[in-house]
Amino acid sequence: MILKKTSLLFACVCAACFAAPVQKTVCGPVSDSTTTMLVKAPGFQGVILDTTTAGTFDFHHFKTKWFPSCADIFIAESLLADTLKKCPPKQGPKQALKKYRRQYFGFVHEGDSCVFVNLFWTKNQNDLPDWTREPVMFPDAVPDFWSISIDLKNQRAFDLIINRPE
Repeated sequence: MILKKTSLLFACVCAACFAAPVQKTVCGPVSDSTTTMLVKAPGFQGVILDTTTAGTFDFHHFKTKWFPSCADIFIAESLLADTLKKCPPKQGPKQALKKYRRQYFGFVHEGDSCVFVNLFWTKNQNDLPDWTREPVMFPDAVPDFWSISIDLKNQRAFDLIINRPE
């Protein structure tokens, strides 16, 4: 049943991405990399970083890593948007979701394939020249940086962390 839901969700996301000829979806290697994949669709832009790069994040749930496909990212983005719709406005991100750049890492949590989504926004895009190759990490007081984990099998989000000054 869950596999059918995931397949149906993926089909709907793909159909939506390719239905409008003006809106372009891109999924392919970053120009100077063989392991980092660029994922761009209406409403989001990000990179899937390889499993060795993901190792620089020292989180307990990154013990077993895997490389998500573009289809996995489209599903994760759909679940991310649904999750944030349920968030009270003052507890959610400050900027519109489409303004945040993303980094994606695949990991296994309790036997299920999950995607860690690292989201950040800067006024000047030159502030983070290596964001397509290196994990972006900020101190806790930076309000435009947050992360969330998405369980693809169970279609749920967990570990939402929004860095917001008190």
